[in-house]
Amino acid sequence: RTLSEVFMALLVGQAKVSRNASATLAFQKYRQETSQKDDEVDSRSNYVKIDIERVDSRFRAKLHLEVAKSFAVFGPARESRPEAINDGAEMGKAFVSDGAAGTRRVAAALSARKWSLKEIENADESLLEG
Repeated sequence: RTLSEVFMALLVGQAKVSRNASATLAFQKYRQETSQKDDEVDSRSNYVKIDIERVDSRFRAKLHLEVAKSFAVFGPARESRPEAINDGAEMGKAFVSDGAAGTRRVAAALSARKWSLKEIENADESLLEG
């Protein structure tokens, strides 16, 4: 399976918070396929979860990786849950392809991202679960 196929397997389910077995497998495969080492994220990972948090009247995506040390990257606060869901999907893709550093870069870039009405309407929270 390609890395894209493995990540797409991550994008299934309904629960608001889960222990994403597919994301964990994708992460472990990614780590095996690359010689790049990231001190914060290594093969000691237990699981990855992506969820949407409500902050006051706004929403934001959170990608959380459980390792010996905890690792989390927060997306920008959004006016709507669907926008935060789209952020979470982008952060998940970045994590699978580029690890912690890529996730941080994407989260920072999402602050300037304006989701189109169509993208907001098509946001699917089940894409965050596995």
